[in-house]
Amino acid sequence: MSEPVATVPALAEGPDHYRQMPIQPVVFAHRNRLGFIEGSVVKYVCRWRLKGGLADLEKARHFIDLLIQLETDPARRHQGGVVAGAATALPPAPGATP
Repeated sequence: MSEPVATVPALAEGPDHYRQMPIQPVVFAHRNRLGFIEGSVVKYVCRWRLKGGLADLEKARHFIDLLIQLETDPARRHQGGVVAGAATALPPAPGATP
């Protein structure tokens, strides 16, 4: 049986911008069985007013664009636990340095 959100010790130690939320993005993503990309979208959309401002919305958009690209490009579709075409270049995240 899963622990109630309030008793998960690691969450009490997180940054203030997450501790202020009624449900933290990591808990939401875990309970809804979201993948890394979907969880990242949730994280950035939830925290943009509290931490990163418009830059966080741009990061969320980057992950949405990346998910669309991965899901619509047959060469990059998830196949048997391995992402096909993983060695091909993906667009850099906003603010990322090469």
